[in-house]
Amino acid sequence: MENQDFWKDYWDNGLVGTALYFLPHLEAMPERAGAALSAIVSAPPGGVLFHCMGGTGPA
Repeated sequence: MENQDFWKDYWDNGLVGTALYFLPHLEAMPERAGAALSAIVSAPPGGVLFHCMGGTGPA
């Protein structure tokens, strides 16, 4: 796994996938957010499926 130093604390304390890691993640790895947004923006017509790590949300 790349960036092990960043992920260690978040996996150990259960904060991965919560709002508490979003800003530190963006600061540490802005290219990941940029790549995700670029993929969404440049997706062909027909829709884009984007979900959280847990795959859950409001029904």
